Amino acid sequence: MKIIFAGETKRVPEFKSFEDIVNYSHSVFKSDMSAESTHHDLKLFYMDEDNDIISVDCQSDFDLALQSNSAKVKFVFAE
Repeated sequence: MKIIFAGETKRVPEFKSFEDIVNYSHSVFKSDMSAESTHHDLKLFYMDEDNDIISVDCQSDFDLALQSNSAKVKFVFAE
């Protein structure tokens, strides 16, 4: 699993929780994310098998992303 923010890519553990990946991303990219940012300020996206950009707003969206891209999922955060 990879996460991308502000052009920087990090390989991360396989998360099962939407909240966990958001919190982990805040800690990993803390110098790049604005101090006022909360996880509600960030938007999480991934590209599906049809090359559509899909937003992830909750646990069920996150679960669908993992199911559809199990081995090569890349999540992108944007403020």
